[in-house]
Amino acid sequence: MPTVTKRSILLRFFREHRLLSSTILLVGLLNNCITLLLPISVGKYYELVFGTDSSRTKALAFLGLNAGMTVPYFLAFFTGLIVVRGIFEFVEKYLTGMAAEFFAKDLRERLFSHQLIMDLAAHRKKEVGKYLMRYGGDLKSIR
Repeated sequence: MPTVTKRSILLRFFREHRLLSSTILLVGLLNNCITLLLPISVGKYYELVFGTDSSRTKALAFLGLNAGMTVPYFLAFFTGLIVVRGIFEFVEKYLTGMAAEFFAKDLRERLFSHQLIMDLAAHRKKEVGKYLMRYGGDLKSIR
């Protein structure tokens, strides 16, 4: 029987769940981009209220989010950023939790199928409780 490594288990899981894995990466990337936009947009608020020039506003101008902004428009924009970030945060955590449950299920099924094909002599070497403890305890620590 070939040796199974952590890396091979993870690569197999990511190959089998390509769509879920790539969605988690994409949502995480978008969430981080919006997180970066929050402090950058605060610089725009200071520019609008105090009339100062901020280097952060140049980043917004580079992204095309600087044109014709007034204080009420900025507040709506900032509120929208916070709401969208909250949605992305929720989706990222939800999908990550879902992937973790799929991974634990896959591992449980692989371990159980391995237990079924083991020789009876191997089971007689140790007490039954040791295998049950291994089956239940190790999977809880994976979560």
